[in-house]
Order: sequence, then structure tokens, then C-alpha cells
Amino acid sequence: MTGSYAESLFIRFDCDLYVRAFPLIDGQEILDAKENPQAPGALHLETLSAALVYDNSYFGATSPILGQTYLLELSSKIGSITYYDVLADYRRYFMPVRPWTLVFRFLTFGRFGPGAEDDRLYPLFLGY
Repeated sequence: MTGSYAESLFIRFDCDLYVRAFPLIDGQEILDAKENPQAPGALHLETLSAALVYDNSYFGATSPILGQTYLLELSSKIGSITYYDVLADYRRYFMPVRPWTLVFRFLTFGRFGPGAEDDRLYPLFLGY
């Protein structure tokens, strides 16, 4: 099965910094200031995505027990910055002995292109 979709995204950033200071001796406030540091510029992105999905798995009571699934997706983001997202997810389900199922999974996700390392984008890390 293949699919595609398009969406528009607008993100505005704002930043306020409040500073308060108290000495350790008497605890009376000696500084109360509000600063407005320079916020990053807004992002306006148009997204176009396409995906190829395959699934021939057999479900048990709560999850797949046999078969395989895969997803290959490419998303392009164009606007204030330009970059591409690539997602690949492959899963293989084996049942060596009933009722036990083993699952092998390969998953990768990345951002590529000139705007992929922009500071306004949330950083990628293994915890996702």
C-alpha cells in the first residue's frame, strides 16, 4: 500500500527571561529584572510525504505473532528552511515454539538536506 499527504506548519518562537537575586544574609530581594532576549525567527514549512507500507503479519490476542511488516517514508519540508525526513521500519515475527514469538526490528530515521541541522528544530536522539 502506498500513501501520501501534505500539510502546512507555522511555528513562532518567543523568549522572556526573568532574573531575581537574593543575598544569603538577610534574604531581601536585590534584583528583579525582566529581559527579552532575541528569539529565533519563525518557521513556516510545507510538508509533502509519501510512504510505502507492507504488512502480512498474523495477529495473536494482543500483537503480531508471525509474518513481517515494513514502512518506507520520505517527507520533504520546504519553506523557511528545507530538509528531508527519511524513515525506514522493518519488523519480522517468528514463532520458534508455541506460544513464544521472537521479533527482529530495524528502525532508522534521519534528517537530510541544507536545513537539517537548524537550531530551531528539536534535536533527534535515541530515546524516541
